[in-house]
Amino acid sequence: MRLEAARQLAMSHNLRAAPVLLAALEESSDPRVVPVVTVALEGLEALGAELAPLLFPILEDATDPRRVFMPLLLRASLGEAAVPHLVEALNDAQPAVAINAATQLGQVRSPDSFAPLLALAQDPARPASVRGVAAASLGNLRDARALPFLAGLTDTDDPDLLAGAIDGLADLRDPAGIPFLESILERPGIDPRIVRAVRLGLLAMERYRER
Repeated sequence: MRLEAARQLAMSHNLRAAPVLLAALEESSDPRVVPVVTVALEGLEALGAELAPLLFPILEDATDPRRVFMPLLLRASLGEAAVPHLVEALNDAQPAVAINAATQLGQVRSPDSFAPLLALAQDPARPASVRGVAAASLGNLRDARALPFLAGLTDTDDPDLLAGAIDGLADLRDPAGIPFLESILERPGIDPRIVRAVRLGLLAMERYRER
């Protein structure tokens, strides 16, 4: 019943449905909850810029568990105009919010995101999980300036940072990154999951390889 109610509200594309759809948001792996949250997010994403004023109070409330969804909804509602808010959220004390903000900056692909994402990815005081996502998003910007940093990161032993380097180099679509991805495969005792990730990255990059 909750799912059907959420679906009907989402299909209405009416801002008056937003408070109810926002109230349905929660982080959960419960199969009864996940579809409701998915439908609610889809409905909220379709509301456009009018939704944004309802999102900021949630993001600013450190006790609100729905904060983790706000970077996604801000990007969906404001597009490139969300970049300053997403950049600010990179410094959020809650790692999940910072991770989601970094991810959404990669989706927007604004040049204004490059310096903040690079600063976060290089900051040893931040969790590696956050820095790895920032590195991946740097590649998603498809800005050639990211190549030296991502290439240098392929030497790291931290799995989160290495995963970020692999994803970032694959998404960068610069053939100059291919040798650095290939070098990871030459490491002794490399985790099979890393090997699979590198091979997938190389497969995605094959069309950009210089002939």
